[in-house]
Amino acid sequence: MAAESVSSSIQEQQLTIPRGGLRLLLALVSSEGTERETLRRKLNLGDVEYRSLLNALQRLYLVDIVSGLSGEAIRETLRLTDYGESILTRTMEKTFELPE
Repeated sequence: MAAESVSSSIQEQQLTIPRGGLRLLLALVSSEGTERETLRRKLNLGDVEYRSLLNALQRLYLVDIVSGLSGEAIRETLRLTDYGESILTRTMEKTFELPE
């Protein structure tokens, strides 16, 4: 168990949020889920740049796509993972020196 926590802390120290990623994470922080296209427009990003950023954040396990039914249509929304929330909180504490 001790080795697991050491490995986890090393991984978190090496995590680099891609450029523009912090804006995307902050846009998701207070939502129960946001549709992909809605978020892309809100952030005013081009399609290729947005897909690249979203893919990078998914590979880091910071953002997840959740599928659900809305009537008869499938609706996909973006949400922060628990890990994403944790990393965002730590990043904000380091950046703005928030009280713990």
